[in-house]
Amino acid sequence: MTNHYAAAIDVLTSNHSQARLMAILTNIAKAHPKMVVDAARPYLVKPAKWIQWKKPIAYLINEGRFIAAIKELRILTGVGLKEAKGICDEFRDSGEYRRYL
Repeated sequence: MTNHYAAAIDVLTSNHSQARLMAILTNIAKAHPKMVVDAARPYLVKPAKWIQWKKPIAYLINEGRFIAAIKELRILTGVGLKEAKGICDEFRDSGEYRRYL
C-alpha cells in the first residue's frame, strides 16, 4: 500500500520551480476544492484586518478579559473560535500585546 501522505509531502517540498508548484497546487484545488478551502481558511483573512485587531485585543488582554478578547478577534477578523483562541494565547503568552498598550 502506498503512503500517499508521505508522497504528497515529498511532492510539495521537492525542488520545483514556482510555476510547476503552482500547477501542482492548481490540480489539487481542482480535484479537492473543499479540502483546499478548509485548509486555507485560517489564511484567508484580509491583511488590513490583521493590522487593526492588535490594539483592541491588547487592551482586553491587559484588563484580564481573555474571553472577550477572543470574541472581539473573531468579530474583527472572521476567524473561527479555535484559531482566535490560538492567536490570543500566542499574543498574550509572548507578551507582544504590551507593545500595543
